[in-house]
Amino acid sequence: MMGRGMGLKWTANLTVQFEMEDGKPERLGEDVLRREVSQFRRRIETGVGVAPTGVKRNSAKVEIVSQNHSE
Repeated sequence: MMGRGMGLKWTANLTVQFEMEDGKPERLGEDVLRREVSQFRRRIETGVGVAPTGVKRNSAKVEIVSQNHSE
């Protein structure tokens, strides 16, 4: 039986920007960002709908490198 080789590795740099509605707590933006980063990682591995992505399970890494907010 042949061993499994390393698949192609992909790296991408993304910039995300969003604006919170007036009156929302400052911390909510950070909570939203963390939740969606986690969701994005899962979607890369599992896909959306019926077509699998072909990404190895537990291989996707999505991290918040920096963040800031301004008014």
